[in-house]
Amino acid sequence: MVGKFKTGAETDAEKVVQNGFRKLGENRWAATEFLKPLDGRDCG
Repeated sequence: MVGKFKTGAETDAEKVVQNGFRKLGENRWAATEFLKPLDGRDCG
């Protein structure tokens, strides 16, 4: 299943990154090239 986020949307994510994708939740991943951390957040 593919989902979409609107530009500027915020979501929680995990520190797990595999093959250029960051885990957002159970069976939910997003390409890291489209993500950026919020100010003050540690994305390790």
